[in-house]
Amino acid sequence: MTTTRWKYTGLLLSGLGLGYLAGVASAPSTSARAEVTEEPRREAFKAGGVLNEPILREIAATLKRIETRVEKIEKNTAPAAPATPSRK
Repeated sequence: MTTTRWKYTGLLLSGLGLGYLAGVASAPSTSARAEVTEEPRREAFKAGGVLNEPILREIAATLKRIETRVEKIEKNTAPAAPATPSRK
């Protein structure tokens, strides 16, 4: 009876050991691999002048376009000079 008991205990421990080894071998790696990249500088950390310069250039270009359009409208709506002098 003691011989069979030792056999079962040995088989049980062998099964547990093999199960543990199989679990360790199939476990995913705990080390991570990543490509190191540098993040672009965020807009929030730029100085005020650097941040506002492109915006101000865009506004200036828009104002120039508006000014030329207004000049064209003024030329088209200006009263034409009379061809003949008016009679009184």
